[in-house]
Amino acid sequence: EAAAEAIATAASGDGPRKVALIVKTVKPAYTDSAAKNIELPDVLADSSTYYGQSSDARRQNVEQASKLETGWLVAPGGQFSFVEHVGKVSKDEGFVTGFGIVASPEGDGSVTTAPVIGGGICQVSTTVFQAAFWAGLQIDERYEHPYWLQTYGEPPRGMKGLDAMVNVEDDWSLDLRFTNTTGNWIAVVVVADGQNVKVEIRGTNPGWTVEVDQPIITDIVPADSETYYTESPELPKGEELQVERAQEGFTATVRRTVRDRDGTVIDETSLTSTFAASRNTILRGTGPAEGN
Repeated sequence: EAAAEAIATAASGDGPRKVALIVKTVKPAYTDSAAKNIELPDVLADSSTYYGQSSDARRQNVEQASKLETGWLVAPGGQFSFVEHVGKVSKDEGFVTGFGIVASPEGDGSVTTAPVIGGGICQVSTTVFQAAFWAGLQIDERYEHPYWLQTYGEPPRGMKGLDAMVNVEDDWSLDLRFTNTTGNWIAVVVVADGQNVKVEIRGTNPGWTVEVDQPIITDIVPADSETYYTESPELPKGEELQVERAQEGFTATVRRTVRDRDGTVIDETSLTSTFAASRNTILRGTGPAEGN
């Protein structure tokens, strides 16, 4: 700020047109020598979600996000950020147009599934979140999807209410953040093998016991059995694609208790997520026919 002020003063005055930049040197908290001493002998928790039947576009986005997220080291007391590590979601970064949850074109505040660059990366954030949650780490920022996606609820790590929606945009970012509270370094390891996204939180076992209760389901909203059509210029004219299926809405509350080696409770987290009822939605193409 001081350098910018000096430049503005020089540019607007009649005096010297040259200024010295004001620089503050910031020393790194960790150096190469510290990196040599990092040990990751244990898997603190893991999770896996299935994407084997995804479209080619969704598959590419899931696998690209997995490559960008894997291997990140988080210092003791440091914070992991999905948005920071995945970077800009664009074609230049290897992402393609898939399907994601976006604001409805009706402008009524509702959401719908539509073509979007990077559609599918929430599967990676969800799997990372599940592993971090079961590891007992402190969850700092997390958002549920507007409606529940069944593939994210597969046991043993998945259950209703354990998902994490991200949105990486310049003006609207929904992030997944958690803090490394283990007292030692951890690493987030992500592998997409063509069938499953697999995430491991590696580090040094702090000796915690993590108990996660089965979700309490309340406020059930019946599903609408009607079928709705949405025009999509991204699909060729005459082509139709079902992107949502009717499913009831509900509120899920998941309670987690973390105890240290002595059995003392060191964390109690109650995670409440509300999901709207989804409906049968079919995109009807209005764009140019393929080959034109």
